[in-house]
Amino acid sequence: MVTDNHGVLECPKRDGTKIEGNNIGDLPLNETVRGLLQLFENPNSSVPLCDRCGTNEAEHWCDSDCKHCFCTKCWDTIHEVGQYQHHKKLSVKDKPLEVPRCGEHNDEDQTLKYWCELCSKEMCGNCQQFKHKDHK
Repeated sequence: MVTDNHGVLECPKRDGTKIEGNNIGDLPLNETVRGLLQLFENPNSSVPLCDRCGTNEAEHWCDSDCKHCFCTKCWDTIHEVGQYQHHKKLSVKDKPLEVPRCGEHNDEDQTLKYWCELCSKEMCGNCQQFKHKDHK
């Protein structure tokens, strides 16, 4: 494939990325993946605060309708009676990873998949095709 294109490999997604020969070091960094790797390497580096009180460290994640982090005091206050008492409680460490979404398309399911070198920002496929189509 590289020999057919004079030693240049172009990205099959047509995002403008080109590397010559076997020089994989020329590929741009994927900041989203790098951030996720840092989370896995240092899972205790930043403990989130409770989404309700904003002062105590969050210990629990509501994996039901709430989808928020809570300290023990706030969890007990909210979930001890009524419709919330059957919500599924997880450790905040077991909270599912959130896929970063594009801020330009809040109403759509546009995940951040690309990096614009010119703007130094992540972008979704929609933004890559239209807003950043002439960018490197």
